[in-house]
Amino acid sequence: MNIASYIIRRLLFAIVVILSVLTITFILSHSLDGNPVVAWLGRSASLYPGLAKIYTAQYHLNDSLPVQCYYYLVNLAHGNLGLSPSRGFIPVSQAISQTLPLTLQIIFFGFVISVLMARAQRTNTHSIIDEYSKPWPNVRIAPAHSLPSLRRPDPKPTSAQH
Repeated sequence: MNIASYIIRRLLFAIVVILSVLTITFILSHSLDGNPVVAWLGRSASLYPGLAKIYTAQYHLNDSLPVQCYYYLVNLAHGNLGLSPSRGFIPVSQAISQTLPLTLQIIFFGFVISVLMARAQRTNTHSIIDEYSKPWPNVRIAPAHSLPSLRRPDPKPTSAQH
């Protein structure tokens, strides 16, 4: 098997996974009972019926499901992820850009801590870190096996040991 066919196969599989997730998300979001605008706007939908009509027209909620799915995919392809009602109706892309740096920091520090724990477990067997990680076997096993280069090399036998 050459590398080009492997990469093409993996990319095709990634496309299938992304389309499956988008389809499941669309189906789940449209399987809820009631009007999605009322669920989204809360009491504002009954206080401001004109606002509810604007959102109904904007998101094509009076159209059939295939038409709604088409607009859903087109908006996603153009980067229009909609508005976030939990953040004051700002665009979702703006909410993501506000929270992404902190998320990346948490991921980075989690990775650094796992590398340090793996190194400590490989270099200091039966240490306090080794003892405290026993209740969580994944913490003990996963970093150690994913970073095998951190273990100490076995001493080479000398001619006196033969």
